[in-house]
Amino acid sequence: MITGKTNTQRYRRQRKLQERRVCRYYRDIIVESKDITATGNKATYKQQEDKVYIPGEIKLKGKKSDFDGIMRDGVFDTEKSVYTGKAFKGKSDTATASGDTIKYYTEKDSFELIGNVILKDPETEVRGSSS
Repeated sequence: MITGKTNTQRYRRQRKLQERRVCRYYRDIIVESKDITATGNKATYKQQEDKVYIPGEIKLKGKKSDFDGIMRDGVFDTEKSVYTGKAFKGKSDTATASGDTIKYYTEKDSFELIGNVILKDPETEVRGSSS
């Protein structure tokens, strides 16, 4: 579910310039999945792509767990139910995780970290990188 305040004036102006592209602009964006709530300052929904583009900082909060995190410049694929973002940093009461890129699969409640990855808990620290 995506909620936010629609910036209809900007939408109308953009629509006149590009009638075939249907975009909606939002501010104070909230994207909710089964387990995570993501909030950002603004977003653009591109209907023909079925994607929500959220530039800047995005805060993530677990609904059923103590998880919270931050990522940047996210894209939510509404058809595949996948968040993708850059510069991810997340934590829970017992662990932390970070990576250059995160893919969060909302239907499976699982994630994939790509790039310079660090996973820590009280007993273990794992580091790795991928391209």
